[in-house]
Amino acid sequence: MLSPDGERSAQELGDGLKTLTEGGRVIVIGGGLTGVEAASEVATQYPDLQVSLFVTGQFGRYLSQKGQAYLRKIFAQMNITVHENSRIKQVAAHAVIMENNEQVDYDICVWAGGFTMHPLAREAGLNTNKPGQVLIDPFLRSVSHPNIYAIGDSANFEEAPGASIEIGCKT
Repeated sequence: MLSPDGERSAQELGDGLKTLTEGGRVIVIGGGLTGVEAASEVATQYPDLQVSLFVTGQFGRYLSQKGQAYLRKIFAQMNITVHENSRIKQVAAHAVIMENNEQVDYDICVWAGGFTMHPLAREAGLNTNKPGQVLIDPFLRSVSHPNIYAIGDSANFEEAPGASIEIGCKT
């Protein structure tokens, strides 16, 4: 049961993952560093779950060829399925619909889009702000679709109307 009191924040995602049985399906949408980290953390902490990462372009395109090869090797060892050049046109309650109309079912979806907000979240019916970030509650759940989690730059808290969270790491 998810706590409505706001005290556990990101703990809610972990609690949701713990409720999944062996073979539970977790998809991470977004091939940037946030998506890579989310997929690898889930696969490390919950090795009995089926973890998939959906990337719009080439997996690890921001890395050198040697870095890409290493990342592919590690993801293969962790049994993370990588879907490259995968355009998602719709996020439904327990499935994503690909551009080619293939349906991929999930138990938990983690949205980890990049700096430029893809219109998919808005087009899929998720509540978003003006730049297109998914509006989330204190538990990182979409305020309109609580079984979809959004993290990183693709998300913004609904609780602070008008306030924005800057995109990207700042030093």
